[in-house]
Amino acid sequence: MREFGMARHAQEYERRSAAVAEARSRLSRTRTTKRTKGQVWAEVAGLYNTKARTLQRWDQTLRDAGPVALVPTWGLALRRRYRSIPEELQGKILEAWSDYTCRTARQIYRTIVVPWCQHMGTDPPCYRTVCVFLDRETRPIEDAAFRKGPRAFKANFAAKVVRDIESAEINQVWCADHRLMDVMVLLEGKPKRPWVTMIADVRTAGFVGYRLSVMPCAATVAHAVRSAILSVGVPGVFYRDNGREFTAKRVGGKPARLRKPTKKDLGEHTRWPATLPAELEGGDLWGALGVEVRTSLPYHAWSKPIESFFGALSRMFENLIPGYTGRDAKQKPEVLAKHLAEGKLLTWEQFEEVFGRIVAEWNTGHCCGERTETPAAAYERHEARIPDARALDVLLQDVREVKVRPHGIKLDGRLYHCEQLGPWVGASVTVRRDPGEPEWITVYTPDAEVLAVREIPKADHRGFGPANEVAKRVERAQRVYLTDTRKERTGFCTEAELDPTGAFRMVQERLATEVTLRQAQGKQLEAAAGEAERQLEARERAAEDTEDEGRKALRARGRRLVKEREERRGLSA
Repeated sequence: MREFGMARHAQEYERRSAAVAEARSRLSRTRTTKRTKGQVWAEVAGLYNTKARTLQRWDQTLRDAGPVALVPTWGLALRRRYRSIPEELQGKILEAWSDYTCRTARQIYRTIVVPWCQHMGTDPPCYRTVCVFLDRETRPIEDAAFRKGPRAFKANFAAKVVRDIESAEINQVWCADHRLMDVMVLLEGKPKRPWVTMIADVRTAGFVGYRLSVMPCAATVAHAVRSAILSVGVPGVFYRDNGREFTAKRVGGKPARLRKPTKKDLGEHTRWPATLPAELEGGDLWGALGVEVRTSLPYHAWSKPIESFFGALSRMFENLIPGYTGRDAKQKPEVLAKHLAEGKLLTWEQFEEVFGRIVAEWNTGHCCGERTETPAAAYERHEARIPDARALDVLLQDVREVKVRPHGIKLDGRLYHCEQLGPWVGASVTVRRDPGEPEWITVYTPDAEVLAVREIPKADHRGFGPANEVAKRVERAQRVYLTDTRKERTGFCTEAELDPTGAFRMVQERLATEVTLRQAQGKQLEAAAGEAERQLEARERAAEDTEDEGRKALRARGRRLVKEREERRGLSA
């Protein structure tokens, strides 16, 4: 106590302890000296300049609470006395303050203190007195636990550990996470806040890989992992966030503890989520690279070292860039609205250039925390184990099970189709896509055939285009496939095997009989039609003969009349 400036407290503690010890020693000899206990207490109290009753209280306190209870509480009392606030009212004030509704001191004074005092017929204490009472009788941990909630309590007041930086080797532990940048940039003429997916080495606090995007996804994580591995090699442990972008199948898959834990998964642990062995968390990517995977617990941001790196990096440059938004509404600059209206923002490409320079400056000229050298200097003595770039691309490919539609395969708004996919319409296939080459996909059909399929454009309403040409080739390939398949599957079964009930044979016989009957009826109709045609021809010939005889009579009569006219002319002459 003397080391902490409590010499008076230590001296008083020694006096009380000695007085109690002396009193107990004398009381043990009261039978031999024939003195009463009261006399003993009074004698010892006189020796130590106190009262007998006080000495008896010290003795009882020592028996009940131990030696610590003899330390005087001068200025150390946890509960102060407030004469103007009765104990019952103090309890009401503290209970109302501890409620999740987060009442202010003014609300407590108006709804609790004043009504209670009016009911009791006393004058209410001063409002300032209530404020001082709350300030002295409450603690920050109570504010977080009772008023804000368990998440705020865990984040700011729950017990935490400090990791030993020196225990990790260079490139041994990587930590990855996303962050929404506090900067607005122009993308296709519209303001956007970019996201960054970053991977940091815990030992050096260096950013070994990153990727900027409009919205983080598994592809951005794959790009960041690829750039990091090809830059500084393969890590020993990959400590990732528990978001779905980091637990996608292409970047390791979701750990078992985030799916649905079983008793076997929990083992000795009694709560969920529990830290599971690496074999339950690693996927094809990390297993092939020999990397141990660790997934952070949900809602435990403080467990990821990269969070503090993010904060330090953002404080270096974000407020120095036009379009700075601030971390919250309180920090939002007033000039932001003017910059947005006038378009005084960096373009996406310009921001990528600026951010790249900032990351390079961090890695080459910044020592983070207790570290004594920059990340670049630390990595100069590190021998990187860099795998083949093409093999890494295959491990990072997006693998999906999709169904082939009549218009092809659609992935993230892109269409892929070719004539080899035509026979597989309606079937499910496995698709692999390299995030660096979205124009091509690799399709694995159920019969183990590997197809490289190119992206196709969408059709144009105004005419025949490349999309229509692809559809035409696909349709031709489907007809050829169906024709060949029908030929290959014909001739193996007898008619009785194909028609065990005979129903189809009966239908065929009936149809054949109907065809024969129709053919016979057709022949009869044809003969009748021929006879009708002959009769019509005979009738036409008879009509022509009758017409010829009438013409001859008319011509003979005309000749006779002409002859008679000429004879009359000759007689008159």
